[in-house]
Amino acid sequence: EAAKWYRKAAEQGHAQAQFNLGVALRTGQGVIKNEAEAAKWLRNAAEKGDEKAQFALGVVLMYGQGVAKDEAEAAKWCRKAAEQGNAGAQFNLGVVLMHGQGVAKDEAEAAKWCRKATEQGHAVRFVSTWHVEEAAWNPFIPFTVSCFCSMTMFVWRVHVAKFDVDPPKYGVAKNDIEALRWFRKAGEQGHAGAVSAFRELVEQRECARRGI
Repeated sequence: EAAKWYRKAAEQGHAQAQFNLGVALRTGQGVIKNEAEAAKWLRNAAEKGDEKAQFALGVVLMYGQGVAKDEAEAAKWCRKAAEQGNAGAQFNLGVVLMHGQGVAKDEAEAAKWCRKATEQGHAVRFVSTWHVEEAAWNPFIPFTVSCFCSMTMFVWRVHVAKFDVDPPKYGVAKNDIEALRWFRKAGEQGHAGAVSAFRELVEQRECARRGI
């Protein structure tokens, strides 16, 4: 029933309804699943400036869901949503910048956007220290494990480098205190890997202090 009213409003040009209809069609909630039509309505809403639709359109373009895969256009819509403050899009923009997907690789800017997402408490599902599964990118998949892991991913990479470089590797300078802060936040949200990393770094700092 809700999908019927979404469609009526969407056909009248309401961006929020167009987004809601796109999500319903993408997930098959109350309607027959249709990824191509979902992408059409998400684009309509995104072009009207709806940041959630911009985020979702970036996702379907990145994975080629109902549209031809286009990493450059995916990154463009992701940036538009990120600049409007969408935390999920900010995290995803950091990911594409870190890996150079559809954009020039820029780890310093990647760190900036991941920090913005993390400071909003953006939650993603983690597989390991180095790999974030599709749920991190995809707003259609429920998040099941909350953790401050976008910035944790960066500070961990900096920490394990075990040396300072100029310019800083990975876009952020080595900083054990900040690493500990973000590992603690991630650990408090249930990220077991961050708890282990926190303990390891504490032990390393204590050994260094005692000259062991």
